[in-house]
Amino acid sequence: MKAFFYLTYNGVYSFTDGIATQTKMLLSSLENSYEKFSSIWGDFHFYIICPKEITKKDKLTNSHWNYAERIVTNLNGQIVEISFGTHDIWTLEAWDILSRKASEEIIKIANGNLYEEIFIIVVDPPFLHVPLNCNNNSSKNFKITFLIALYSSAYVHERDNVNQKRLSWEYLGISSVRLYKNIYLGDICNFMTKHLIEYYGADEKRFIPLKSSLNLAHSDFRRLPLKRIQLILKNNNIPTDENLILAFGRADWIKGFDILLNQMSLVNSGTRLVLIVVQYKDELDIVNQYRSIIEKHNIKCSLLIGFNRELPKALCQYKYTKIVVIPSRGEPFSNIPLEVALWARKSGPVCLTSNIDGFQEQIEDRRNGFTFDINNPNELAKKINSILELTDQDVLQIRNSAQKQVLKNRDFTKNFSVTLRHINSL
Repeated sequence: MKAFFYLTYNGVYSFTDGIATQTKMLLSSLENSYEKFSSIWGDFHFYIICPKEITKKDKLTNSHWNYAERIVTNLNGQIVEISFGTHDIWTLEAWDILSRKASEEIIKIANGNLYEEIFIIVVDPPFLHVPLNCNNNSSKNFKITFLIALYSSAYVHERDNVNQKRLSWEYLGISSVRLYKNIYLGDICNFMTKHLIEYYGADEKRFIPLKSSLNLAHSDFRRLPLKRIQLILKNNNIPTDENLILAFGRADWIKGFDILLNQMSLVNSGTRLVLIVVQYKDELDIVNQYRSIIEKHNIKCSLLIGFNRELPKALCQYKYTKIVVIPSRGEPFSNIPLEVALWARKSGPVCLTSNIDGFQEQIEDRRNGFTFDINNPNELAKKINSILELTDQDVLQIRNSAQKQVLKNRDFTKNFSVTLRHINSL
């Protein structure tokens, strides 16, 4: 028997960022496609290892936990929570504890269950040193393969103010690929692969396909009835008699929502911005900055704090939502254009993104979406106005192109099968 471990800092308790989306996508795909995956790699048990104190337990987080636990239990595994004490999750002290304890748990579970082979996907910095720690433990009695899946880095997220301690942590974790033959890097997208080679000296021969994808068959992408869409908008005090522009994501400088807000006063009248932001405990100042810009420029904006999947889904299926703007200052690979393409397949918006990082791989201007020059923010309002003037036929053609690209290239079951075949060949 084999075991598959997935180490992530989010997705078991929430659904509010890209990593959480990836975790939910993996869970649903394993539930629906286990027979497909096991036919390639063999029968396996599935485990999730995650931080314990990452969020306060409430009704919402419990529902996410119950969803994950049900699927993991049905796959004969378990969710293992690792305590990192009173440290902040985004400190090296927490990461060191998480990596050490997770390594110990993996070795204990593998030996206790007499697994003959285990496969471990390590997602993002908190567990980045697990491969090193596990390999330094000489008591393992099984074949073990690690795949480090970095969806961002200190260089990408911090830009001009890179945290040197985080950088050192990342360098050591990535260099483990050169120290041990059983550690590989995930080829998630072109941008991150090139980024890790250029900035971290990663060996291009040590990448395994792990293509960013979605579970295309998931119920999340089913069409909502029009009455349900209208009720969701009404419950969130969003007018149904105006053209809408949508933006959503974390309240974070890197997401560039201040750029969009500062341009909205130049957008054609009669258009409302719906800005949905997730505010964590340290981001009140950023949200207050958004409110200040809205008030200063008298912007017609519905600012909603908090996040659930149904609201952006409803907005992206609504015929009066014209554009989803993603004005990020840095974005290795965004799930939003993929999700919008599926949500808006019948009616709804097209995507307008900055021309940076992974968007260059995802969006071809005027074919499956639109881009603006992040170094020339004044271009954003002009681009919004030009999109608002497009004919329905032009918009339909762009939406269809976006949908076809996602259906062709971003099917998780298909892409993860490729990953497992590579693992088999090692």
